Amino acid sequence: MSPDPGLRAVIQSFLAMCGPVSAEDVALWEAALSACDCTAGEAVKAFGGYLAMTGARPAPITIVTFIHAERGAGSMRAIALRVATRRGLTLEALWGTCRDAALVDARAEVAGRMRAAGYDVARIARFLRRDRSTVSHLLQRGAQDLTGPSGDREVVRCG
Repeated sequence: MSPDPGLRAVIQSFLAMCGPVSAEDVALWEAALSACDCTAGEAVKAFGGYLAMTGARPAPITIVTFIHAERGAGSMRAIALRVATRRGLTLEALWGTCRDAALVDARAEVAGRMRAAGYDVARIARFLRRDRSTVSHLLQRGAQDLTGPSGDREVVRCG
C-alpha cells in the first residue's frame, strides 16, 4: 500500500498545533505512520483523540499504538490499549498490583468500555487479572464517575 497523500498535511497540521515544526519531525512522523499503512483519516482520528484526552504532544509510537488499537476496535486487548495509550500507561501497568488512583481510574474505564462492548464480568476479570468482585466494583465506580464528582480518594503510590 502506498502512503496516503494527505498524511503529510495531517502530520504538519497536528505538529503545528503542538508547537514548532521541523522537517526532521515531519519526516520521522511520516515514516512511522507510513510503516503501519496509516491513512490520513486514521491519523486525524488518532491525533484528535489523543489531544482531546491529554492536550499534549505524543511520540509517534503512541499514535501508531493508538491506530493499531482502533483497527481492532472490538477486542478486549484493543479496548485496553486505547485507554492505556490515551492515559500514558501500559497494559502491564493495568494488569499490575499498583492501586494508584490514576491506574484504578484507568481500570474502571477499561472495564466499563469492555462491558459496553458486551463482555461479561467474568471475562473482563480474567483479562484484567482481577477478581470478579473487584471488576464489579470498578464498573460501579465507573458509573458513579459518569454521574457526579468522584470525591477525595486515597492515593497509593507505587514503585
